[in-house]
Amino acid sequence: MEDFHQSKNIAFNKLFLKAIKKVAHTCDFEICGGATEKRLFLWENSAPSRREGFYIEPNKYFNIFKKINFFFHSHPFGGPAPSEVDVFAAGELQKPFVIYSVAEQKFCFYYPKTKKSIYFCL
Repeated sequence: MEDFHQSKNIAFNKLFLKAIKKVAHTCDFEICGGATEKRLFLWENSAPSRREGFYIEPNKYFNIFKKINFFFHSHPFGGPAPSEVDVFAAGELQKPFVIYSVAEQKFCFYYPKTKKSIYFCL
């Protein structure tokens, strides 16, 4: 449980979350990116079906991977709960995921070390 409580130490810059929300509402496909302590990165979604999933080319984040606090993406049509693919990817990367649901206007913070989610609105 200690690892989950440590996840609260991740600085959620409110401006970052507002930007994710704003961009997600302008797209009919999943947006995706990553956040360091000081910068938000919005990367191209390279998935074959961008409306149903996302894929970020690893060369986009390779040089800053250690600095990334969390990866984010949107769910334009569904709820904020992480999909099986999201859970697997977060586990492989060992980085938290922030998922924004456009349909429900809610965020989910998924922490892979404990496999727990926190839901919130902004």
